[in-house]
Amino acid sequence: MVDAQIQDNSKEQLAHITQEMYVKNMELASTNRTLSLLRAIDLLVLNSHGSLKELSTKICQAIEESLSCTAVTVLARNTLSDKILHFQGWSVNRDIYNAVGAYNLEARFETLEITLNSPWLLGDEKTLIIDATRATQEIHPDPTNHFIQDLARGLGIKSFYLTKLRAQNNLVGVMGIGLSEETPKLDDIGLYERLSEAVGIALDNKLLFDENQRVAKELEESNRKLKELDKSKDEFISMASHQLRTPLTAIKGYLSMVLEGDVGPVTEQEKTMIKRAYDGAQKMVYLIADLLNVSRLQSGRLIIENKPTDLSGLVEGEIAQLQETAAHHKIKLIYQKPSSFPTLMLDENKLRQVVMNFLDNALHYTSDGGTVTAVLQAIDENVNFTVTDTGVGVPKEVQPHLFAKFYRADNARKIRPDGTGLGLFMAKKVIDAQGGTILFQSEEGKGSTFGFRFPLKQVQSSTLSPPA
Repeated sequence: MVDAQIQDNSKEQLAHITQEMYVKNMELASTNRTLSLLRAIDLLVLNSHGSLKELSTKICQAIEESLSCTAVTVLARNTLSDKILHFQGWSVNRDIYNAVGAYNLEARFETLEITLNSPWLLGDEKTLIIDATRATQEIHPDPTNHFIQDLARGLGIKSFYLTKLRAQNNLVGVMGIGLSEETPKLDDIGLYERLSEAVGIALDNKLLFDENQRVAKELEESNRKLKELDKSKDEFISMASHQLRTPLTAIKGYLSMVLEGDVGPVTEQEKTMIKRAYDGAQKMVYLIADLLNVSRLQSGRLIIENKPTDLSGLVEGEIAQLQETAAHHKIKLIYQKPSSFPTLMLDENKLRQVVMNFLDNALHYTSDGGTVTAVLQAIDENVNFTVTDTGVGVPKEVQPHLFAKFYRADNARKIRPDGTGLGLFMAKKVIDAQGGTILFQSEEGKGSTFGFRFPLKQVQSSTLSPPA
């Protein structure tokens, strides 16, 4: 009797253990299936080089084959800003599909869409289980479209499990699973929810990637158009500059003849007026030269023509041209000329433009009664030229941009609205092209120093200019 009771208890325990093992094995199998499917989706995303529809179709196929459900479809935004969820992909059980016929499925699936004002999408519920006979009310806005009912009837679908696809709290799309039973199994619901998270992230990443690609293409196209416009602008500047240079040269020549008395006596008042006209023409020549050099620089045609250059005499000549302007504004224009200075191998014409630009800027941005000092030195195996003024200075925050093309500081614009923003840009390019270094130091409200430095060995000629 006792032995029989013990035997019965053992059978019960064995049955209980067997049942628990069965449950655990089923849970393990479900977990393995879930992990395998999630891994498959990850691989699809990593190896996806096609469209959103191609990726969605592959995801639907992977889910349908793994879960052995009747049908799977995915609807999602076409872009991140889209207000409608469009059909993206589908998969139908092959055996059922072959048994019932095609129904022209792909073309009819294309009509599926859900607007974002759908009551379910606006609500808090993540999932929706609906009878196949009323699926159209949720999925398709057109009540005359009976595709869903036809599909359900033909494929033996009794219910649809709909779940929202989200990523970072944003609605990406909806996944629909067609089931042959009226309600999904409890175990399957947990799997569907985990799948929806993975699919939502996968589609969101694809949308982000496509958006980045689209923006990159737009930027590339905009950049191409900007380059074309820039090229057209440079061509126009080059043409206009060439056309202006010839008459300006003639104007300068005739004004010079009048100043020198070649066409008869000139009164002091007339001489002053003609001199101002001559100086204005000279500034235009410098401006045109800057424009031409910018054009040549952009097209790779800027040529440096080094020749023996008396830099000390060059600076002295430019200073002399500006003395009258300085005197008019009661500005002390000082040139600390070296007693002797080596002849240098430099591009004289381009260097003249740089020197004139530094001096002209200093005078413009220095208040009446201020001082502008030009210094030329050959020290420490370097040639240094600087122009220091007591003007408005350059704000610290804009100093890094000062030598950019067309850039001008706000305080400079107020003082000199007609500036081009090309002088300093070209000065740096010209000095750099000859192996030199631009010198610059400034403090707002106290003045600025602009200049350049060349290694003496690099630019020195064997000939020395005579002592001053």
